[in-house]
Amino acid sequence: MFCLARVTFWLVWVLRLVQGVVTGLAFPSVYSTLGRWSGSDERSVTMSFAFAAMPLASALNSPITSSLCCMDGGWPNVFYWQGGVAAAWLLLYVLLAHDDPDTHPTITEEERAYLQYDCPSSKKKKVNFFKVPWFSMARCRAVWTLIITHFCSSWVFILCSDNMPSYASEVFKFDLKSVNLGDFCPAFLMTVSIYIHRTA
Repeated sequence: MFCLARVTFWLVWVLRLVQGVVTGLAFPSVYSTLGRWSGSDERSVTMSFAFAAMPLASALNSPITSSLCCMDGGWPNVFYWQGGVAAAWLLLYVLLAHDDPDTHPTITEEERAYLQYDCPSSKKKKVNFFKVPWFSMARCRAVWTLIITHFCSSWVFILCSDNMPSYASEVFKFDLKSVNLGDFCPAFLMTVSIYIHRTA
């Protein structure tokens, strides 16, 4: 993204648009994937670990990025670091992840049989797009309550994550390393609370 910013603002804008669309598709797919790869007695714990990763990544990223900004090369180091980590994660995911237990080459037959028995969602089902009650869902108050609640929660989380360091640095005159260490604490505690709440 840093390289594109040097070319033109519009390339960054298009890349962020694509990134937003892909991220929007990634979150719902987590439910489907974990439904095929976790038993009914361990699903809540598995979901906890998966969704606690976002605040945990934010918590770990803050001190790392502040240190990178203070090194030779300055703030562009952050883009190279995050891009490198994302590329490594993608490579691991492509090599190791599989859609369902039926297609995984390295799990044992005992594990495969357990997942097939305990996860009805591991059986592939064809869903007719036109038979889904989209209009009924669009008129349902509970659906809109969840959408609005999730939107507001995500908005506040991203707003705080993005602006907390700048606010503490400019208003309270904290140095960059202190700010990001302070930014680590709320995100880390959020991770712990998600884990406790989901597994309780």
